Amino acid sequence: MLDLAARKYGIPPEIVKSIALTENGSLTQFTSSGDVFTSLDSGYGIMQVTPLSPSDSSYDWNRVKYDLQYNIETGVQILKEKWGYKSLPTVNHQNINSLEDWYFAVMAYNSVSQVNTPGNGKAYQDKVYRYLFNDALIEGDTFTKPVIKEPVTMNGTQFNAASYTTNYQHVSTQMHQTGDKVTLLKGARLRQSTSTNAQYITLSVSQQVSLASGPIEDNTPSNLYCWYKVLYNGKSYYVASINIQ
Repeated sequence: MLDLAARKYGIPPEIVKSIALTENGSLTQFTSSGDVFTSLDSGYGIMQVTPLSPSDSSYDWNRVKYDLQYNIETGVQILKEKWGYKSLPTVNHQNINSLEDWYFAVMAYNSVSQVNTPGNGKAYQDKVYRYLFNDALIEGDTFTKPVIKEPVTMNGTQFNAASYTTNYQHVSTQMHQTGDKVTLLKGARLRQSTSTNAQYITLSVSQQVSLASGPIEDNTPSNLYCWYKVLYNGKSYYVASINIQ
């Protein structure tokens, strides 16, 4: 559902799933007792959608609480609105498919405030990107440097620059659809099922293929990547999204 909502609004699913995990580590709409998962500041459900005031009528709050799909779609809508905020700095080329270009929109999903100043060690958006690197398994990099290259200072909600660049630059690999031509990277493991425990073969050279189906989510909540079905040498295999280009 997170993946589908992200695609519907043109947002990289890696971003949406990492936000959900940051907001709600158990990825649940309800507690074990059946109550709505609610934060101390009245954020509701899996996306922690929060009324701006007691009289906020922006959304159907009963549905935010009790309708999981509505909760997810509301959170994704809010994130997409943040992407369009003119008051936020741009990142790199502000490419909607580039993961790091969402940095300040992700920050705004929580709050544009001093506590989220990049580089202070407590920033909400850095927690999101740490999940993205660790659990979406961004190929070839580990989260060892700040996302933003330049020093960032804030005066209230104002930034010291209108545009920034990043130490990392990755394009989403979870926006592909059935029939897309993609490159399977050298070293990719082609598995017999959508599980990291499944048997596999390893590609010795990169290969171009068409996706037979996907994206497919497995049943492990901490896996923020997805799978695609591919045909290789006349046989069907499944490949994790991190292994395609």
